[in-house]
Amino acid sequence: MDGAKLEEIDALILAEKRSITREIFAEAWERALEDGIEAEVIARAFIDGALGELARASGDSEALKMIAMIRSMEQGGEFLLDKTIQ
Repeated sequence: MDGAKLEEIDALILAEKRSITREIFAEAWERALEDGIEAEVIARAFIDGALGELARASGDSEALKMIAMIRSMEQGGEFLLDKTIQ
């Protein structure tokens, strides 16, 4: 199998992992809302938990890279509801 084909397979696997993770996240988010927990509290808990687990699994530098990526996403307007950047 050539390198391009392997990269394509890796990309498909990553896309599937992200899809499954989004589904699990959405279910957990909905469950927390149904339990009366505010969106801001849920978001903070998820962010704190995710960064903490990433740091434990891969080191502080990986958590810092994730924070930098989130900052870049915010600067690029990825969190705007209407996605309009002026």
